[in-house]
Amino acid sequence: MVNWKDPEVEARLGVILTELVFFVVGLYGWEYFRSFQVEWALIRFRLSFRWPLIPYVVGRLSLLASVIIFITVSDSGFVWRSLWPNCQRRQFAGNVAVGCASTNLMIRTWLIWRDSRFVLCLLSLVSVVHWTILMIGWHPSLIDAYMTSGGCDVTYVDTPKALTVYLYTMFYDMLVLVLTTIGLSRKRSSCTLWRRLYRQGIAYFAVTFLANIMPLV
Repeated sequence: MVNWKDPEVEARLGVILTELVFFVVGLYGWEYFRSFQVEWALIRFRLSFRWPLIPYVVGRLSLLASVIIFITVSDSGFVWRSLWPNCQRRQFAGNVAVGCASTNLMIRTWLIWRDSRFVLCLLSLVSVVHWTILMIGWHPSLIDAYMTSGGCDVTYVDTPKALTVYLYTMFYDMLVLVLTTIGLSRKRSSCTLWRRLYRQGIAYFAVTFLANIMPLV
């Protein structure tokens, strides 16, 4: 079996993690600027501002900030006094990105069920609880870490609160996906639109499910 405490193994994993982080930064940075049309249209006043754009724009910026901060945290040249604030900022930005992503998915479901007050109240309640959990979940007491030659090592995580964040996010996204599927089935719409929304919902849930299940394992 692999000895994960072996310094040589840790050094190799550190190199792999660093390369993976830079790959993710490059990939998301390319995607961000490739799809910058909405932000550019808002800046040039070519697109009128609407409230559904808030989670879209904020979510993209938060994820970009989280990935960039992750690079600084992974830099072995950082010392503890600069590491800990960056860990806090990264966790906060990441949680905001998660919340905005789920909210973006929920907005479409909201529009589909806009004639049902019960479903709208349910979505509002679930969304408020989700954001509350995410804002509590980034609190510094949830995680502790220290610096090694390879970057930042996590030494303690508040497991119950971390599980709450991951599991509730999975529940929220699943609920939105189910309501979207049921809502589209109730109404007459083009088959192309139905398939597109359904595939997007399935794809998003699959990605978020894998992203949330890996830390739990």
